[in-house]
Amino acid sequence: AIMTDYVALAGEAVTVWHCNVVRLAVNQDYWFGCSNPRGTPNLAAYRAMIQAVADFCSQNGVYLDLDLHWSGTAAAASAPCGSGWGSATAQQVMPDINAVTFWSSVAQQYANNPAVLFDLFNEPFTNSWSLWQAGGSATWRMVSGGVTTLVPYAVAGMQPLLNAVRSTGA
Repeated sequence: AIMTDYVALAGEAVTVWHCNVVRLAVNQDYWFGCSNPRGTPNLAAYRAMIQAVADFCSQNGVYLDLDLHWSGTAAAASAPCGSGWGSATAQQVMPDINAVTFWSSVAQQYANNPAVLFDLFNEPFTNSWSLWQAGGSATWRMVSGGVTTLVPYAVAGMQPLLNAVRSTGA
């Protein structure tokens, strides 16, 4: 598998564009090594890559925005790589229930790094404030071979994600 040199990309953003925030889109399944559909590096390599970018940002006075970009479609919460994991292959309407476990782990890892920001979910969209805040049920629209299937999944909600981060002391 080919791994992009994200530290070099962050370095270019800082030195050429003079940015002070680097946004890194992350995948909750890859964080735990639950799936490898596109030749993505294993858990240790994935976490090492994120750590390298975090270290670079810390050493250069730049913030790192860890953005949960790819969440799954779990019907119920489970331990990492259990039922419902391995489904973070697309952008969802809202984060699934396993995102709580993801953020607990990530926040514990970076709780003491003031350069790391936790972007709980990339562009959540729903017309229901209660779903956005507290979670509930959403539907993922899966299209395969021209056929659309609606797949319900359990949504974490932003407050439970925030609580997961804060419970680590981050």
